[in-house]
Parts: sequence; C-alpha cells; structure tokens
Amino acid sequence: GGAVGGAAGGAADGHWLPRLRARLSSSLQASEGLRERLGGEACLTSGSLAMALDTGGALAALSTAEEERRRVFASRRRLLDELDAMSPQPSEEEVLESGSCFRCRSDWGKEGALCAHCKREGLYDAYFYSLFTHRRQRQVEVAAVRGGIADSAADPSRDAGAMRGNVGEAFLEDAPLLRLLSALSGWLNSQAAAEAAGAAAAGAAAA
Repeated sequence: GGAVGGAAGGAADGHWLPRLRARLSSSLQASEGLRERLGGEACLTSGSLAMALDTGGALAALSTAEEERRRVFASRRRLLDELDAMSPQPSEEEVLESGSCFRCRSDWGKEGALCAHCKREGLYDAYFYSLFTHRRQRQVEVAAVRGGIADSAADPSRDAGAMRGNVGEAFLEDAPLLRLLSALSGWLNSQAAAEAAGAAAAGAAAA
C-alpha cells in the first residue's frame, strides 16, 4: 500500500501525476524525451504498459499507469474491507475452523472446511501481485538434523507440518507498474531540478 501510495500519491489536486500529464500535453519535446527514456526501462519491454508506450507514446503510457493504479487501490480496498469484516476476537468455532482447514493445515493432515483466512487468500494475492513479482520459484528443502525438528521433517511418516519441503518464490521485485511510476516521478523531478538550476543561473547572470 505504501509503495503505491508513495510512488503514485493521492488523488488531491496538485498531485505529481496530473502535473506530469500537464507537462507532457503542453510540450511535444518533453513527451518525446520521456518516451525515449522510458524505452530503455526493463518494465516496458512487454505487457500493456509497453504496448501503450509503443502505440501512443508517453501520454498513453501514463494513462495506462493511472488506470492500473486505480485498479490496485480498488483491489486494496476490497482486501481491507474483507479483513475489517473479520472478528477481532475469534470465537472458539473460528479457532477450530482455522486449526482444521484442509488448505492451510494440509501438512498436518487436516481435512476441515476452508478457513476465513484462506477464503480471502485470493484477494490478498490479487493485491500483492499487483505490487510485486518473483523472477522464479525455488524448492525449499529441510535438512535432516538428528534429534531436532528438521529430523522429523525429513521423515514423511511423522507429522512435521509445514517444515516439510515446499515451493517458495524467490527474488522479489517491484511489479512493472511501480517501476514505471518510479521512472516517471524520477523524470519529473529531474526536469524540475534542471529548471531550478536554469533559473538560478539566469538570476546570477542578471545580477
């Protein structure tokens, strides 16, 4: 949430995305300069953002980013609403449901109904993967340690729960949207800095 909020900001007037749109709309040179810069960004080698940049330039890429950003915020709102609807003090029934869930407790051989958390897992994943991606998966293995927890994990005949090997996702990195927003804000800041330096130089020359 902070990542999108920080890079994309709020919806108030004066926010940097509308300022960027105004700059690009008023200057073909600025728009072409940004398009050239974005062409080298890894986040724009494929997908909807790359297609928008290729067919419509920097303004089209910006519009696509704004639409995607709105979808991310909507996804976050749905997730938070569902989490807020959960009881802050789980009942005994809810605790039992969580402890016997066939999905998240399958490593312990549980076969109960789907728990409240797992029912919301899809909403969490939708939001999470709009912010981050993984470059690949890896197999997590637990080495046998005589007399220890890992020793029981290496023995499939004993109940070791999630300590048994499982697939995990490695190399977490920002999703294309966040990388694009970072590139856009960086470009806007560099333009503002260049203008400030030019104004300072002009003032010094006039003095």
